[in-house]
Amino acid sequence: MANGRFDFTWFYVATAQCLRDSPTASPATGSYWVDMAKGSRARRSPWIGPVLLLTTASCGRIGFEPFASGGDGGTDGGDGGGDAVDAMACADPLMFAPQVSYPSGNSPTAVAVGNLDGTPGPDIVSANVLGANVVVRRNNGDGTFGPATGYPTGSQPIAVAIADVDQLLGPDLVVANQASDTISVLLNLGNGTFAPQVTYPAGGLDPYAVAIGKLNADAALDLAVVNYGSNTVSVLLNNGNGTFAAAVTYPTGMQPLSVAISPFDGGGSRDLVVANYASNTVSVLLNSGDGTFGGQMIYAIGSSPWSVGAADLDGDTLPDVVATNSGDATASVLINTGAGAFAPQVTYPTGANPHGLAIADLDLDGTRDVVVGNAAAATAGVLLNSGGAVFAAQLPFATETNPNGVAIADLNNDVAPDLVVANATTGTISVLIAICLP
Repeated sequence: MANGRFDFTWFYVATAQCLRDSPTASPATGSYWVDMAKGSRARRSPWIGPVLLLTTASCGRIGFEPFASGGDGGTDGGDGGGDAVDAMACADPLMFAPQVSYPSGNSPTAVAVGNLDGTPGPDIVSANVLGANVVVRRNNGDGTFGPATGYPTGSQPIAVAIADVDQLLGPDLVVANQASDTISVLLNLGNGTFAPQVTYPAGGLDPYAVAIGKLNADAALDLAVVNYGSNTVSVLLNNGNGTFAAAVTYPTGMQPLSVAISPFDGGGSRDLVVANYASNTVSVLLNSGDGTFGGQMIYAIGSSPWSVGAADLDGDTLPDVVATNSGDATASVLINTGAGAFAPQVTYPTGANPHGLAIADLDLDGTRDVVVGNAAAATAGVLLNSGGAVFAAQLPFATETNPNGVAIADLNNDVAPDLVVANATTGTISVLIAICLP
């Protein structure tokens, strides 16, 4: 017995480097206390689920000790039981617990997170391209998730976004249906369940991604949709009640796959950036202030860009651009130089065939970091911002096969951002909980 419970068995694990380099013994499944032996605040946290038993002398020491449901808190100030995993401060790079996977339907290619029902913790929505539906899993409040609930969409739903488009009963769902050439809007009924879809013509062929944001002068949220088969981006303005006007289209590069909304020129109105797969470019379209857009400005990036996102990466308040390049396994960073113009790209290596992209401050240092879904490497790649929009080498974390969409949110209410990944081939969603912050 140790601390009045059970004998410790020690395994060496701690850092992201350790997770990459260590051989893996047989995974154990059960309930464990996790003691961090390294870091600025040693802390005991409960762990439920699979544990990787890793052995390498270069890793810090974590002890795994079975505990009874409810816990006794121990003599070392334990958490007193529970099912969550809390992030701890430690001296080494960011680290996530091994993935926990949830079945999600037929070929989920996109994932979004948001608090759909008003209870603690963001919920998960996946778009299942071969299932003609979206699947909602509601958060139990601790970063674990309840049963899946499916809602019909159009044919081949390829993307999903979450926002309160009718300004009534909570965040709603917006889905791009590639084979139907439509957009589905599913309004929240107020408890995390959704009304049947209302569909709108996308304005082009093969709509592949959708973004939500305020594009004109009213308070309602509008839609931007890229049309892969038409080489256009469509704008659907909100009528103010969660219904949408007919699409207005603007030319892009060839085979656009992704779109993001952000105020690039500092003028207050939100602009568009589009990733053009066959052109190896991004297009920036500046807003005229009323939800109409000028001609595209084109910037060269890497090979076969898949996803694009926007955020202030260098701390100057201007949103910068990040794109994943599936053809050359890189991420491109384009720094905003003012007035909606961008410096030439700087590229950073990722894993093979990066698809999905998400941006957030993962290590809570005040700078935004990048996560990519490496589809051919079965990893989520984390690129930490060292400051000034310079990124460290990728830290890969294992997912299931063919990770496409990625999302970031604090799923277990411990402040630290966690990862959610859509695995298209295995039909699952991977949840990776942050357990160690540098």
